[in-house]
Amino acid sequence: MAALVPLVTDDGHGCWQMHEDATLLLESDKRALQKISVVGVIDALPPKHARAHGLHMVKDPIKVEDDGTLTFLVVLQHPMLHEQPAWASLLFLLSSHVLYVRDGAIARDGFANLSFVQHLLNVDVVSSDEQAAHPDLNTTVLKRLLPKLTFIAVDLEKKECGGDAFPLYLEKALATPKASHDGLSQALITQLFTSRDCVGIKANTFKVPGAPHSAAKVLSVATDPLPPKTFFGRFLSCGVFVHLLSALVAAKDAERWDFRAVAFAVSRAYWQNLLDAAITMYADHMHAKLLPYDDVELDNGMVVALTEAKLHGGDAGLDNDDVILIDRSNNCVTFDEYGNLKKSHSSGAKPTLDVGILTFLKTSKALNRQMTMVAPKPTVANPWCDPYLVNMREYEVPTKYIHQFPKREKLPLEASALSSVHYACLAAASSLLHPFMALSVAREDACFRGEWSFRVGRSHLDDAAGRVWRDISLANTASSAAFCTRLIQCLHTAVLHKTLADEDKSRLVRHLIAYRSNIEALISQYNFVAKGPAASAVLAGFLSSVVRHRLYAAVAASEAHFEAARAQLTTQVHDATSHLLALEDAIRDAEETRKTCLRNEMAQDALVEARKLEQLGTIQGAIAETQAQINAALREKEALFANTVQTTQATVATVEIIAKKPKEYAGYLFRQEGGGLFGAKWKQSFFVLKDGRFLTFKAKSYYEEGRESMEAPLNVAGYTVLQSSKNANEFKLAPPVAGRTFVFRAPTDEMRETWVHKFNEASNYS
Repeated sequence: MAALVPLVTDDGHGCWQMHEDATLLLESDKRALQKISVVGVIDALPPKHARAHGLHMVKDPIKVEDDGTLTFLVVLQHPMLHEQPAWASLLFLLSSHVLYVRDGAIARDGFANLSFVQHLLNVDVVSSDEQAAHPDLNTTVLKRLLPKLTFIAVDLEKKECGGDAFPLYLEKALATPKASHDGLSQALITQLFTSRDCVGIKANTFKVPGAPHSAAKVLSVATDPLPPKTFFGRFLSCGVFVHLLSALVAAKDAERWDFRAVAFAVSRAYWQNLLDAAITMYADHMHAKLLPYDDVELDNGMVVALTEAKLHGGDAGLDNDDVILIDRSNNCVTFDEYGNLKKSHSSGAKPTLDVGILTFLKTSKALNRQMTMVAPKPTVANPWCDPYLVNMREYEVPTKYIHQFPKREKLPLEASALSSVHYACLAAASSLLHPFMALSVAREDACFRGEWSFRVGRSHLDDAAGRVWRDISLANTASSAAFCTRLIQCLHTAVLHKTLADEDKSRLVRHLIAYRSNIEALISQYNFVAKGPAASAVLAGFLSSVVRHRLYAAVAASEAHFEAARAQLTTQVHDATSHLLALEDAIRDAEETRKTCLRNEMAQDALVEARKLEQLGTIQGAIAETQAQINAALREKEALFANTVQTTQATVATVEIIAKKPKEYAGYLFRQEGGGLFGAKWKQSFFVLKDGRFLTFKAKSYYEEGRESMEAPLNVAGYTVLQSSKNANEFKLAPPVAGRTFVFRAPTDEMRETWVHKFNEASNYS
């Protein structure tokens, strides 16, 4: 306890110097913001140790309060305080309790040895305006600021005290003025030090000769329960104490000490340094906990690795039991009876992952080749993302924080995770300010008011942290956009390969169904792996641009295919029309030939009639023969005409049949099964009406796979469709003769109307 370390000493040339060992002891990270209470000891005994003149302190606190307040003992050793009273003023201003140790009677020197207290009259503790308005205000405030003064009388006998107790002896000595006394000093002690005491001790109780502070009784007095001194509504911390001491040392030669201004300037400067340190700490923590994004080309292997890492808890702490996996590779129905893609949603909060794309990526040949490459993918330049990451990449994080936060998260992160890091770092930076703010006494702190209030300072911290946060948030958003763009490009490439493998692109409906199913699997896979605030925006942009373009292209290709087929059919109809016109021309030619023959016949008849009389006998046989030839020719002409007309009618009927042939129609219907004792049952099947035949399948997929009908095809020729009187959605299919009547129920009234119309067309057509 007796070991002293120099705090502020005289270098022998009139200069005061602070010692680094003592200041580092008080300004350590552990003690800098702890509340401090200083107990000063003015050693006025004859010196027995060759120590430098000035302030020395016991390096360990002599008392630690329950609230963490440290009480340090500071000893002033100077034999000529009357020549350099600033030393005593320095101790009086900073201490909560001062012990003045001297030997013999208190008034032995007529209080001339206490003349150093007169220097306190040169200390200003109020502003000049306040002092001008109230001349006595400075003295009043100074009295509240000065510590308790305890006189330690060494080897003072009781008889020298007149039999009085030491405190009463002191008060009598101060209250008895004498002409030989230093009246000003005596009056100042009485007026300024309102709390006084006196204690007597023996020199032989010193544990270290010549060191009164080592006496147990002195230490007992020093540790009396006194509240720490407040400075204009604020307690001192160890760090502020050192800075305030340094500022007063620098002003030691001033004619007057503006202690209020110095205390305010030191406290505000210390607060500003703390704010700067908190801002720096926030930025250091943010950059120590986060790593900038490195843009790389994603391939199938990396997507599979990212998915499996997240499935096994490598990214989000998930396990297979925490994720609902959907596998569409089995025979489950993917589409409902209306042709809509079924949605598979969990009622719980577990994430859903459609493994259709993941399975395809795992089984693809490209993945097998990629997995053999052990070299990491090189980082590629991204002119859209890199400008937002420059600050993070160039920021130098102190080594201590890298060791403090060994697990650094790499961008992009979810917005909530990044916010958690932000608030954790802001809380850590704010905790640096709380001890200093706690030094203020409620409604008494005169230093931190107005523009210097803690609320304004905290707003500066929030603003500075907000700027760093916005910069990192923009970097996170840019990183998320870059990563999600790479991810969705890789997944869509896999979707295109899988769609081509699933369905023939020439079949538009099947191609679109397969593409839509694979896109939904892509969305599930993307949502499972994608990270960051830009994930939804990238997905929305992808769906509204790339997917829409792909759908338009597929529809355009199908439309071109349809146009080609239509052109081919148009050509066939045109050829048939040309053939029909040729046949009509042939008919007209035959008619002209017939007319010419008739005219020739009439001419021959006239010639025969004219020569009849002359050659009646001779030509009679020739006329009969000619008549027979004419009749044969007429029969051949009429047969040719009938054949031509029949051919024309068949051609026209063929064209009409092609135009009126009913189209294929399919869908789900409920059919009434059974009856009797247990009543009728309704069974849902997939029915196809094609070429006048009615086919039955268990499900739509059975028909798409080309399986045979569950029942013998039913020829609906002559069947009659009847409306049910029981249910608006029911209808009957009655045979033309005795036989089974089928009863059906459609899901909707509109579908019933469509089925009735299709059955009537097929029945009439057949």
